[in-house]
Amino acid sequence: VTLFNQIIVDRAYLDTSAHAEDTLYHEIGHVFDHHYQHISLHLPWGSGSSITEYGDINPAEDFAETFSDVLQHWTMYIQCTKWADNDVDDKRQLIVKAIQLHKGGIKIEEPTGKTGK
Repeated sequence: VTLFNQIIVDRAYLDTSAHAEDTLYHEIGHVFDHHYQHISLHLPWGSGSSITEYGDINPAEDFAETFSDVLQHWTMYIQCTKWADNDVDDKRQLIVKAIQLHKGGIKIEEPTGKTGK
């Protein structure tokens, strides 16, 4: 849950490192969305396909789920030169551009020790 730019996470969501990472990136997506006056209130968020079933709940969850996916695969997406022509990849591209344009920049690196397996 994200309230007033504070992320509150139930320990149950931290059962594995992958689940913890996904949850934290998702909640950071809500903070980013709130910081930019709720980007998710505008199209394409909440329309077309979402990256997950949970993202289909509402535009804010669609944004946060896409944001989480982009952060988890940042290196791949910033190097992507050919995107699929579909709702999900259109949303991914918007997140990549929004992060790249973010004031002060965000340096996102792949965590050390990840093998990609």
